[in-house]
Amino acid sequence: MSQRALAAAARHPRLLHLGSGLLLGLSVFAVLLAVAPDMPTLAHNHAPAPEIATPGPFDRQHPTFAEDFNQLRLQAQGGPWRTSFDYAGIAAYTLTTNGERQIYVDRDFRGTSPTPLGLNPFTVADGTLTITAAPVSEALSSRMWGYRYASGLLSTKHAFAQRYGYFEIRARLTATPSLWPAFWLLPADGSWPPEIDLFEQLGREPAKIYMSTVSKPAEAGKPFAYTHAVATVPTAASAFHTYGLLWDPHQLTYSIDGKEIARVPTPADMHRPMYLVVNLAVGGPWAHDPDPKQPARGSMTIDYIRAYALRDASSPP
Repeated sequence: MSQRALAAAARHPRLLHLGSGLLLGLSVFAVLLAVAPDMPTLAHNHAPAPEIATPGPFDRQHPTFAEDFNQLRLQAQGGPWRTSFDYAGIAAYTLTTNGERQIYVDRDFRGTSPTPLGLNPFTVADGTLTITAAPVSEALSSRMWGYRYASGLLSTKHAFAQRYGYFEIRARLTATPSLWPAFWLLPADGSWPPEIDLFEQLGREPAKIYMSTVSKPAEAGKPFAYTHAVATVPTAASAFHTYGLLWDPHQLTYSIDGKEIARVPTPADMHRPMYLVVNLAVGGPWAHDPDPKQPARGSMTIDYIRAYALRDASSPP
């Protein structure tokens, strides 16, 4: 996600009606930051794809990770989640390379203060977790390196990572302009790229769902290889939907509510364990900064996050 501003380029999908209120935009790119004449293709079907379900390459009866959010279990209490990146300084709390306007906080966050600031973006109720992004006062901003928004991030770095498998999240996203929710995978070894984005959504375009990869290009002289598909889900901000990724040694298959959206060959640098990140960012060139006269306040709600191993995770090709 540290280079997610790459995703600002060329978003003009063709829409395909899949029924049940789901429109698929088959927008296919390999964006190499303005150097991509040779674009690989995301394979797709023009008819509704069959549901991804057992029996299949993964086993729903044996999940490797299951979070139903009956409580928020942080790593400090023996749970799977941390609330910041594994970087030093301010980079632990925001991605400055994206131009984001929030600091990721939790109950114990102190910023530059000797004591906790009393901020908490996480709410657990009825088996769901809500992450809220909201403006802070000038007094709090002065203790948050001048940032005017607080929001939340959860990561399984150091607690859970997996190579290949099926990953899914059931969530209700946002329609608040300038907010930017995402669920993504990063390498456990700390390298970047690669990156797999199960979904990204912009509050200013609440019906569009972006599903992407970022990887090192096979061709020398190109900074990044980037692919994405765009699905239009009219109720993404008002109803829960399940966003899934089936990752195997040969391909990545994206799905929404069990229906296949797109496929892309597994890049050469995506054969290593990766951990989970879910977050609600604010602002930046792609999401657009909040209007100072109308501060952004909004949330995303997560029902569950799950992962499953493949039945036969063969060696990389």
